[in-house]
Amino acid sequence: MSDDVEKVRSRINIVNVIERRVNLKKTGRGFTGLCPFHDDKNPSFSVNPSTGTYRCWSCGAKGDVFNFVMELDRLTFREALEVLAAEAGVELSRRPSDPEIALRQRRQAAMNLAQEFFVDQFERSDLAKSYCDGRGLDSSVRKEWGLGFGPPSGDLLANHLKKAGYSLQECQELFLVEKDSSGGYFDRFRSRLVIPILDERGRLVAFGGRIIGDGIPKYINSSDTPLFSKRRTLYGMNIARSVMSESGRCVLVEGFLDVIACHRAGVKEAVASLGTSLSEEHVALIKRWAQEAVILYDADKAGQAAADRAEKMLTAQGVKVKIALMADGQDPDTLLRSGGPDAVLAAVASAVPPTEFRMEQLRQRMKPEHDEFWAEAFSILASAKSLLEIERYSTELAGLYPGIRDRVAAEKLIKREVLRRRKAPARAVVQTATKVPKAAVHASEGQVIRALLMPELRRAAFLALQEDLFFTGQGVQVASLLLAKWSDGPPSGAANQWVPGLDPEVQDVFAMLEAKAILSMSQESLADAINWLKQKKAERELQRIKGGLGEDASKLEIIQRSLEELKNKKS
Repeated sequence: MSDDVEKVRSRINIVNVIERRVNLKKTGRGFTGLCPFHDDKNPSFSVNPSTGTYRCWSCGAKGDVFNFVMELDRLTFREALEVLAAEAGVELSRRPSDPEIALRQRRQAAMNLAQEFFVDQFERSDLAKSYCDGRGLDSSVRKEWGLGFGPPSGDLLANHLKKAGYSLQECQELFLVEKDSSGGYFDRFRSRLVIPILDERGRLVAFGGRIIGDGIPKYINSSDTPLFSKRRTLYGMNIARSVMSESGRCVLVEGFLDVIACHRAGVKEAVASLGTSLSEEHVALIKRWAQEAVILYDADKAGQAAADRAEKMLTAQGVKVKIALMADGQDPDTLLRSGGPDAVLAAVASAVPPTEFRMEQLRQRMKPEHDEFWAEAFSILASAKSLLEIERYSTELAGLYPGIRDRVAAEKLIKREVLRRRKAPARAVVQTATKVPKAAVHASEGQVIRALLMPELRRAAFLALQEDLFFTGQGVQVASLLLAKWSDGPPSGAANQWVPGLDPEVQDVFAMLEAKAILSMSQESLADAINWLKQKKAERELQRIKGGLGEDASKLEIIQRSLEELKNKKS
């Protein structure tokens, strides 16, 4: 087992593994991003490829590549080892059978066999081919998305699985077959285009089916199974995530064919929830890969209500949202077929902020002559994200307000009503000049700052901060913020207990320094850094005096003597 672990560890790149789940940015010799293990608002997650480890300064999560896969995918160590070994091309040594692993492998094999069956049936069906041709789903699209066909016969798949040695009871748990009143089993997907559903790691976990011809329901989506959770899976994510990571954007649509249509049109960040509204788990998954979401739901009433709910969930988690306005009866699939790729691209490009979307919906439903229009308009503007939006719409609506001809008076009334409804934030956040300048800290300043993370070095590093030794813009700013925070002295205990309470900019500096660090800190390396900073401070003071900014022979002599002592210490 230990040989297997070391083989995998030597061939796997922790950055490659993590960046498929987290949007990482290069920072020095390391990488930073939003932590996937908690609701992270600022990048507090760092990955150090030189040590093969990761760490979150906010929630304290840390470990190696095996820990990461185990925690994020809820796998045992052996399962994580198998996943990474497959990726690294390492053949694991045999070991006694594990019933849990064997069960999962059998379930996965049954799903794979069902997929082969559906694809084979598609190739045999003129009806399925004709249906796909009519929707512009040519052979290359069908192959890319693994489209298949569930034949109308009631038990072909059930018999196929049974002959291959699979328990139909287990296959029922996988939503492949169902039991009838006589105790026999029949196929779930009949007379349907069958769409395989892969999780973000590319594993086949479920199927969806779209009726071909007349029939109810139009769509069948797999229920939750031992391999599949609707609340945790977004269709198309296995393909979209790499594009989302580069663009920082996600495009949310409503169905399988809408996702495929968007990708065909060049909108390759498109994903969809599966037979359920957007969940908190979906939002967390999106947030790992993108900072912005464009909602491109159907233009009907239900679609727009779903868009409104999705926007609120995404915004609450810090994802910037825009909502696309499509003509009634349109969706990405119909747009692609009627207007080609440009129509889909234009729909995404025309997405507007939530306030504008809601105001446009209001204008389509009501006229300004009605009191209900104004009651809803006030509520919409009261939830606006900025005062600039309130200013804009108060000006636009002033000329429409009934009974008031004076636009200035109407504008004041609208603003007053909106602000009266606008809830005050629970805690006022005062923006002060706490932005850390972009100039990087000097290496010796970085040594002192990193030493603050270690209880045994923290006191010496704190005393160095108090001596005003730093000289770079970023170093001076960090030191001043920390001293303002620690007026009674530095904190005690592990760093992950107090780093999250610091200014986000200071947290970023700690994360960057830790990510860049290769060697561990020691009393000697800290002392060397402090002595160097003292020497540079003395040299700066010497130059200032020599420059005529305050001639003082006695002070000059003292500084020169201090410089000699510091140089002797260093030697």
